Amino acid sequence: MILAYTLSIYIIVAIYSTVFAFRRLNRPGVSKEVRSMFLKKHLIYVIVFIVLWTITLSQNYFTLFNPPNYGSKS
Repeated sequence: MILAYTLSIYIIVAIYSTVFAFRRLNRPGVSKEVRSMFLKKHLIYVIVFIVLWTITLSQNYFTLFNPPNYGSKS
């Protein structure tokens, strides 16, 4: 359950980070090309980490709740 809370908190922080980056880049002095490049890279970074954390969380819960059967008893 802790892993699910951690993932949820990470997603919230990642969304906040993206919005914060967008607001900071909308200030004067940053060209449109640089702004779009930075936001694109930041969004890709956030999406990749969310996917990785979700896969890790799923694998951990699968291992926790579906342990392997060693030596079946007949």
